[in-house]
Amino acid sequence: MLIVEDERISSDHLRRLLKRRGYEVVGIVCNGNEALDRMKRGLPDLMLVDILYGLFA
Repeated sequence: MLIVEDERISSDHLRRLLKRRGYEVVGIVCNGNEALDRMKRGLPDLMLVDILYGLFA
C-alpha cells in the first residue's frame, strides 16, 4: 500500500494502524507528483490518498 498524505502525523498514524492490521506499507509520499514518481518504480496494490489536499491545492 502507498500512502499519499501531506500531514506527517496523520501518515505516521495510518502507517502504524495499517501495519498492525497486516498491510504492507511500501511508502509514504506527500503529494500527487511524488506518488506518480514512486509508482514509476512499481505499482502498489492499493493507494490510500488524501483527496482533500488535491481539491484545495
